Amino acid sequence: MGRRVSWEIYTCIEKQNMAVQAMLFRDGIVFIQGTDYKVPPADQLNALFEQGRQVLAEIEDPLHRAFLVFLWGSLIQFFFDGNKRTSRFICNGILMSAGYPPMMITAKEQLPYNQVMARFNDTQDATVALVWFYGVYEERITQFGFSPSPQA
Repeated sequence: MGRRVSWEIYTCIEKQNMAVQAMLFRDGIVFIQGTDYKVPPADQLNALFEQGRQVLAEIEDPLHRAFLVFLWGSLIQFFFDGNKRTSRFICNGILMSAGYPPMMITAKEQLPYNQVMARFNDTQDATVALVWFYGVYEERITQFGFSPSPQA
């Protein structure tokens, strides 16, 4: 995953908001509704992106890397809007590139998902979020004959 791919996914998601500048992260303050978490200042985003990209690229397990990419992009808030959607697209690209189906959050999972994400934003501890994502994802994909075990 690179910055260009992240930007292209974001522009697809936020096409109606084309006041955005080409391949630039946000240049102002944003907030995550429902949490006291303070997102990093805009002047730190380039360095945070590069540091995170390098660390995440070293994770071999595609499920773990995909879910952490989702959480990382959702937490850092690189863009003014569409951060979770953009991060989920990137997560799904990692999953599908490894032969797994995409991750989906259904309407019935929306409340627990929001609660998990609020807790993650407040604590920056990914443990509960990862357990929840793995559980929901495993249940979903086994219904379709997939295994969450690493592909042989």
